[in-house]
Amino acid sequence: MRNSVARTLTPGSPPVRAIVIERFRTLEDYTDPKRLFGSKQALARSAAEVSEYADPATLHSVPLSEFLLRS
Repeated sequence: MRNSVARTLTPGSPPVRAIVIERFRTLEDYTDPKRLFGSKQALARSAAEVSEYADPATLHSVPLSEFLLRS
């Protein structure tokens, strides 16, 4: 899921162009490049294409957890 950002709310904070949400079944699916990309060729292709949609110098990737609470 990709969300564009119109403006930051905190004065002086760095600009943000988008927030992308990716879901993975397990943490290992995200942290293991072989599980995430499949092959060295796919990893190399993904690394080569990143500059087409993001600025690698300002790109941040942060793993988070989601908890669904039900009563």
